[in-house]
Amino acid sequence: CLQGNIAKWIKKEGDKVSPGEVLCEVETDKATVEMECMEEGYLAKIVQGDGAKEIKVGEVICVTVEEGDIEKFKDYKPSAADAPAAPSESKATPEPAAPKVEEKVPAKAPEPKAPKAEKASRSGDRIFASPLARKLAEDNNVQLSSVKGTGPDGRILKADIEDYLAKGGKSEAFAASGLDYTDIPNAQIRKVTANRLLASKQTIPHYYLTVDTRVDKLIKLRGELNPLQEASGGKKISINDLVIKAAALALRKVPECNSSWMNDFIRQYHNVNINVAVQTEHGLFVPVVRDADKKGLGTIGEEVKQLAQRARDNSLKPQDYEVFIA
Repeated sequence: CLQGNIAKWIKKEGDKVSPGEVLCEVETDKATVEMECMEEGYLAKIVQGDGAKEIKVGEVICVTVEEGDIEKFKDYKPSAADAPAAPSESKATPEPAAPKVEEKVPAKAPEPKAPKAEKASRSGDRIFASPLARKLAEDNNVQLSSVKGTGPDGRILKADIEDYLAKGGKSEAFAASGLDYTDIPNAQIRKVTANRLLASKQTIPHYYLTVDTRVDKLIKLRGELNPLQEASGGKKISINDLVIKAAALALRKVPECNSSWMNDFIRQYHNVNINVAVQTEHGLFVPVVRDADKKGLGTIGEEVKQLAQRARDNSLKPQDYEVFIA
């Protein structure tokens, strides 16, 4: 089932919104994408707050109305009728794995009902908790399975986490179970990266090309190029930029290495794209420098800096690294 997480809200309740304005950032399987407003109105209610997880396509995440109807939706809760429709009946959404923004709602305020999905605090391995409760639990390394919910049908609320922490529940839980580790929840992109790496390792024949080389001349070349770069207003070239260019030229010279295993055949690529690993607080990202063999060192260096910054800001787009693991 396609789903996503709410990374953060850009707009707040009561804000006026116009078509094209960004309402929130949604973390999908591929990237963090911006959810745009579809029509003019006012953001009356945010149904899924910052940190809300596993939101299915079609679920209501917010309500936009006319200015005069804002107060009517102050205590709005989605009913069972608002649940996502079957795939054959679902409406198209701006991003494949992103939840929908509910269209402007009639002035009549709905009856406050608990969502159908919240009839139990646990269903199999899934634990039901409010977005704020999940965020607070993550920030304090609290396992939701250790907390007793006091919300409707046992749903875990923010107050339950606060009460758990106030009683020293975190340290007691570790002492009681004798655990010497902490479980840290994975972001959606980290899960996808891990799954793709695992699939690559298990399903694709691997071979490794290694070579030892002295880089004295490379360092000397860099020392000669950087003053020219700075004189022309460009940025300094790094050793990494030189290695990217060298690898790209090597792949162009030996196209057999620029290929992928496709079971029944080997696909040999005509373009040379180099992925660059960037470690961030959100995890490891591997954005791509396209056609690296055709680009100059200054262009490569600038692209790498931009991609690295977007990775650190958690704002990479799918096209920034879609060729990772062909």
